[in-house]
Amino acid sequence: MNEEMNYDEMSILEKYEHIRKKLKTDNKEILLASRKFIEERLETEEKRRNLAENRATAMLGIIGVFAGLIFRFRRSIQGTGDLNYFLLIFYLASIAFLLKAGYYGIRVLWPDKVNRLNSTLVYDMTEEDELFLSLKKEIAWKIWEYKEQINPNSQKLFFLHRCQRNTLTSIFMFIIFSIAVLMETYLSFSEIRIGFIILVAIIISVWLAMGDKIIDKFFNFWELG
Repeated sequence: MNEEMNYDEMSILEKYEHIRKKLKTDNKEILLASRKFIEERLETEEKRRNLAENRATAMLGIIGVFAGLIFRFRRSIQGTGDLNYFLLIFYLASIAFLLKAGYYGIRVLWPDKVNRLNSTLVYDMTEEDELFLSLKKEIAWKIWEYKEQINPNSQKLFFLHRCQRNTLTSIFMFIIFSIAVLMETYLSFSEIRIGFIILVAIIISVWLAMGDKIIDKFFNFWELG
């Protein structure tokens, strides 16, 4: 644990040297196999990044369509009766959770600073006269790049998860709103205790403010640095 903390505090060159010292073998076959492995890991991280961004783009499209649907139902709330306060709570809750979902979707697509290798690595590799030394340098830098990508990509998936969760919550709130509208229209149901309405409003408000943190803490889906 302390080693990881120290690693995070190192400069780029210090991180490279730290990794380079751990590459003990001079066997070319082992080094070639190690390079293949880390290249596969880098490819996996690129796929994670693309997956998060592609799904976030799709989610933002869904959110936009659903927002239009919610807006069309704004006239379903009329008067000042208890049922209309009940409808208003779920209507506003649906909008609030949808706004949260949109925010998290944008966070996935938000430009982030990720250190990556560039073509100048070739110059460093050609400075070595031995193949195994060149391979060690290449592997060390690719391990460094891999470590640099893990946390940003995990954060993107983290925000994508929150985006999806809040979108589903918004849909759930809208379904309850729609059911209440149907009950009012076709069953002439209009009486709801004000105490129950206040309790529902409190529960929704708490979940809106703390729901994501509660789920992340107790279900522990993510380990982010």
